[in-house]
Amino acid sequence: MAANKQAPDEYDILRERILRGELHPRQRLVETELAENLSSNRARIRRALARLEHDGLVAIEPYRGAYVRMVSEAEAVEIFETRGVLEPYLVRRTAARATSADKTRLQALVKEMQDAFDQGNPMVVGRSSRKIREEMWRIAGQQTITNLLAMLNTKLIRFWYRSVMVSDRATSIRSELTAAVDAICAGSAEEASAAMKRYHDDAMAALRQAMQLRAGGGDGDVA
Repeated sequence: MAANKQAPDEYDILRERILRGELHPRQRLVETELAENLSSNRARIRRALARLEHDGLVAIEPYRGAYVRMVSEAEAVEIFETRGVLEPYLVRRTAARATSADKTRLQALVKEMQDAFDQGNPMVVGRSSRKIREEMWRIAGQQTITNLLAMLNTKLIRFWYRSVMVSDRATSIRSELTAAVDAICAGSAEEASAAMKRYHDDAMAALRQAMQLRAGGGDGDVA
């Protein structure tokens, strides 16, 4: 008999609300209000907030309490730069370790991304690209880097929404990740790494363009 799926706890619910933008940057998170809203208690809410602080999504200050943390544009640039160093290294391991089943899975995910691109949906292209990259991380089998990348991506969620909608970003996502998967399937670590470097160079350019649009009053901020 299949095991019952565990219901989301306070941490999962609050994390999802922050990532979806239902809880806004700098919004105060009052334990009593959250406990009532989630039919929980302050102790469980406090534990959830502590985990979210560790994730970089919440800040907790003496006398002020907890609030949704705002990632600055300067910090976002630093995070993009860090990912751009880590992932090209990681996919070298992916190319060396990928089994036939792994390659089939990656190719199926690329097809999903291509279908989204053909339908003209850049947001779904972006989500598909995250699935491809996370599969690459899994195959690489380097848990420390994987955990770090997952944490960095969580902190970047609002900037990700902005940058993925920049003109032509979906085209470059499709092109570079397809090239990376093709290289992995061919066992070429060097080409896979080069494709991921191009991917991150383009991601940085899209981030900067999105920030310029936002500063100029354009529609770059779609979070």
